[in-house]
Amino acid sequence: MTRMSTLSAMITVLLLLSAASTLIADTPALTDPPRHDFPRVGEYEVLCGDFHMHTVNSDGEQTTREKVLEAYNYGYDAIAITDHGTARSYRLAASLARPLGLIVLRGAEMDIRDRPHLVVLNVSADYQPRNPRWAAGPGEENAFYQDQMREIRLAGGLIVYAHPHAGFTDAVQWGIAEGIVRGVEVKNAEVGSGYDTVESHGTYCYPFAFDWALDHDLALFANSDSHNARSGDQPVTLVLVKERSPSGVTEAIRELRTVAWFKGMLWGREELLSKLIESTVKVRRTPEGILVENCGPVALTAALTGVAGNLIEIEPYGEKLIGAEAGGDTISVTWQNVWISPRENLRSAFDVTTR
Repeated sequence: MTRMSTLSAMITVLLLLSAASTLIADTPALTDPPRHDFPRVGEYEVLCGDFHMHTVNSDGEQTTREKVLEAYNYGYDAIAITDHGTARSYRLAASLARPLGLIVLRGAEMDIRDRPHLVVLNVSADYQPRNPRWAAGPGEENAFYQDQMREIRLAGGLIVYAHPHAGFTDAVQWGIAEGIVRGVEVKNAEVGSGYDTVESHGTYCYPFAFDWALDHDLALFANSDSHNARSGDQPVTLVLVKERSPSGVTEAIRELRTVAWFKGMLWGREELLSKLIESTVKVRRTPEGILVENCGPVALTAALTGVAGNLIEIEPYGEKLIGAEAGGDTISVTWQNVWISPRENLRSAFDVTTR
């Protein structure tokens, strides 16, 4: 090797070391994530997920490493990085997440001529998108959306309708009928008041998508769609899994075992939310009165029937003593921040026999 080539090699190594040290310096440090555990719901473990986010591999501002560590610091258990038209982030994300106990689904985001945006989840490497923007009909230069959806199904994946601003389009309905579109976002933090959101329930969201989910057997999602560093409260998709793995998360989504948690609310199906609340809330009579205990990370607002001063808030992992004046062995509760449709709160009844 000549002196010049040796010098060139040394300079290359120094540049690489400099780049690596800069990357490490810019990477967020690991912190203890906030407590976010729920009690088990029967055979299911409750995971906190975010299944829509972007990195520098498309139009995001953070690296894959930054995104994974940030998700861990925020307390997520399962994520998908969904860059536009590519799953390039997946391999690195999965390797970084594994020692942290964080589940990563292989994902990407596609769209059909700028209208419906579709998040692809848990698709195997067998699926290689021809282009990120699908054609609305056959015979066009870009890939036809029906052909691409079929390939996604063959590769074991599913689709979530992201920020559903385009409406209940023919393409989305076709994907639902084929069993490929399996979920819809009712909350997307990135779009704010844009993308045809509706000001409802104290925030901007998609209450009409809640109705779609109930009417067409779709899983509910609350995702960040994060393109840069997170700040403040973040939406969460709760997933009730039999197994803590990518396949376990995917099975739960297909079986509609998801709940959207955002802006202090829980949105979901009545049967699932009833079981979640039953596992999370303990109500019993004591000599001092009725004690209501919240064993989960969501503050709950409860209207209790037949109890003076009946509207109470129970802080996460907190308890509330509400007095001894309620008679009978059963107490009825309407959960003011738990929604089983855009128009109806969940109701529960608890046995308060002394025990």
